[in-house]
This record gives sequence, C-alpha cells and structure tokens, in this order.
Amino acid sequence: MSQPPRYDDKIPRKGGFMYASECDLECLRYWLERFSTSSNPAFEERDQKRAKALSYWVKYREENPYDRWRGQRNLHEVVAAQPSNKPTIFPWEGRVTTPAPLPNQDPGDDKRGDAWEAPGAAPPDDDFAKGW
Repeated sequence: MSQPPRYDDKIPRKGGFMYASECDLECLRYWLERFSTSSNPAFEERDQKRAKALSYWVKYREENPYDRWRGQRNLHEVVAAQPSNKPTIFPWEGRVTTPAPLPNQDPGDDKRGDAWEAPGAAPPDDDFAKGW
C-alpha cells in the first residue's frame, strides 16, 4: 500500500480550479490523459509536470477509491471532501481583473467612471439645469 500524497494539487478549470484530492479515479485518469497528450508545444513542459503529479494521485485512488484524503493545502492541514466525478470548482485567489479602457480613452487615464464621449461631440451644456 502506497503513502498518500503529502500535498494537494490544483487542476485548472474554466472559472477556477479543483483539487486532485477531491477527484475520483475516473476524473483523475481523464485529466492525466489530457495533460499527458499535450498538443501545444508551448505548454508541453508544464503539462508534463501536471501529468507526473496526477500520476501519484491516480495510484493513490486506485488503492483507496473512497477514502477522504488528509494532507496539506496552502500551508494548512485539511481533510478533503469525498472523492467525486464532479468536484467543487474553486475560484482562483489573488487574481486581479482590471477594467478595459473605454473607447477613445487613454489607457493611462484614471477617469474610468466618466461617461464616454463620441468623437467630435459638443461639450456638455452647463446651462442645462437653468432650463428647468
């Protein structure tokens, strides 16, 4: 009987990631196959590293298909959820999304809250309130 992996691995998904510890054997085999047959040379090295890490998880799940894994995630000792073929997808932490610049706006301009003005538009009428 082999030892369980000490550290959990993240499997990237659209919209976030899932933990290898919460995947069942079928799910792990799917992702192992996917990373093992990388079609993009730019990502081949990264995918091979992921495949190697998942190979340990596949071996562990073959011997312990229903056990809840205990180990370390992000410097914390945890007990994973029950293995599933549809594990929870967690959002990536620390990712910052910056809003795209408005049309005809200098990307360095910090006036993102201002309304967009069409090219050649007249300046706003300051006397508008007087007409009320």
